[in-house]
Amino acid sequence: MRELVINVLVIIFLTTILDLLLPDGKMQPFIRLVMGLFVLITILQPVLKIIDDDSWLDAWILTDNLSTKEESIMVQGESLYDKSSEMVLNEYREQMEKQISGLVYLLDGVDACRTEITVSSDDRLGNVGQIEQVTIYLEGEFADKWQTEEKIKKMLASYYTLAEETIEVR
Repeated sequence: MRELVINVLVIIFLTTILDLLLPDGKMQPFIRLVMGLFVLITILQPVLKIIDDDSWLDAWILTDNLSTKEESIMVQGESLYDKSSEMVLNEYREQMEKQISGLVYLLDGVDACRTEITVSSDDRLGNVGQIEQVTIYLEGEFADKWQTEEKIKKMLASYYTLAEETIEVR
C-alpha cells in the first residue's frame, strides 16, 4: 500500500514538472492524457495483480473439488449405512431364530428344532425388523402332531404379538 502511494506521488510530481516545462501549445492536452493514464495504471495496478493472480481461480477449483469429495463421502456414508443396517438386521434375525428355537425346545417331545425367520427391511413407518414369517422345523416324538403345532403357534403368537398365520410348523 505504501508503495502505491509513493508511485502515485512520483507520477503526479513528474506530470506537474512536464506540464511546467512544456509551453502552452497543441501538445499539452496529449501530455496530460498520457500522464493521466499513467496515474490510472498506477492506481489500478493492485487490482490488476488480484485479477491476474490465479489464486481466486485456485480457490474456485478447490471449492469445486471439495463439493465432489463431499458427494463421494456422502455416497460412501450411505453405502456404509446400508451395509451396517443389513448386518444389524441379519444379527437380529439370527438372535430371534435362536430365541424362538429355545422356546420351542421347552415343549415336551421336541428333540431337534430349527427356525427360519423373515424380517422386514422396509424403512417406512418403523417396519424395519418386523417379523413377517416364522418357519419352524421340528423333529421328535409327539403324541398329537396337530395339537403340538397349534400349541407352538399360540405360544409364539402371544409371546411375540404375531398373527398365527405368519407362523408355520413343519
